[in-house]
This record gives sequence, structure tokens and C-alpha cells, in this order.
Amino acid sequence: MTPTTASRELWLVSRQIRECRFRFLRQEGRPIVRPGKSPRPIVIAPVRNRVVQRAILDVLQRDPRITVLLRTKHSFGGIEGRGIVHAMREVAKAVSAGHVHYYRSDIRDFFTAIPQPAGCRVNSDQRSSLDPSCAKSRRCQPLNLSAA
Repeated sequence: MTPTTASRELWLVSRQIRECRFRFLRQEGRPIVRPGKSPRPIVIAPVRNRVVQRAILDVLQRDPRITVLLRTKHSFGGIEGRGIVHAMREVAKAVSAGHVHYYRSDIRDFFTAIPQPAGCRVNSDQRSSLDPSCAKSRRCQPLNLSAA
């Protein structure tokens, strides 16, 4: 994708969001074969989907009601200001304190256990927007964080 094409695509996505017309493009699931293990599913998403998903995450991470859920002592992945360096420091501290066991929190087959028709129905019924002014257009509703 050339810089001109990327700039135009970002402009188009931004416009679609402002006008409450943005729709995620189809994403493709693919199994990654691992010797001696069951395949690990990954999702290949178009760049425009990833950009919007990241923007949604950035907005949600600024909301104190969401932040308190994300910023736990042992959460590192995908959290602003927390990453591999922080995780490795926590591991080093635990080992120094004499801990020799760990708990793996990856939920096996989590994504493949979601019934696909139900997931698709929820996704197609959703009318959320990053821009609260979209609600005025009556074509979509703003994100409702009051239940969080």
C-alpha cells in the first residue's frame, strides 16, 4: 500500500465512522499447524479493521470504568504502558522470591468455541460508533459504557 493509498484509505475510514457507515470487512480464520499440538487459530483481518479495532481499544482504555478492569497486577498484553519488559520484571521478581510454578491463563479453544452463527449475528446487529454525535443521525447508537 503506497502512502497516498494509505492516506486515502484512512480518510475514507474516518469519514465512514463520522457518517455512521463504517462496517468491518470480512476477516479470515486460519489454523496455524504446530507439530505435536492442535492447530492454533489466528484471524487475518484487513488493515482498516485493525486500525478501527485499535482506535476502539484506545478509546476504551481511557475510560476509568474499563481501565480498572484492564490494569490488573498481572495484565500486560495490549495494555498501554505495559508490555514484555514489565512482564519479565514480574517474572524475575517472582523467581527471586522463590516461586517455581506459574499459572497459564490462556483459555484453550476460546475463540473456536464461540458458535459462529451467533457471533456473526451479534456482529451484524451491532450499531456502535466511536463518535457520540452519530446518535443524532439515528443510523447508529453510541457506545454504551454505563453498564461497565
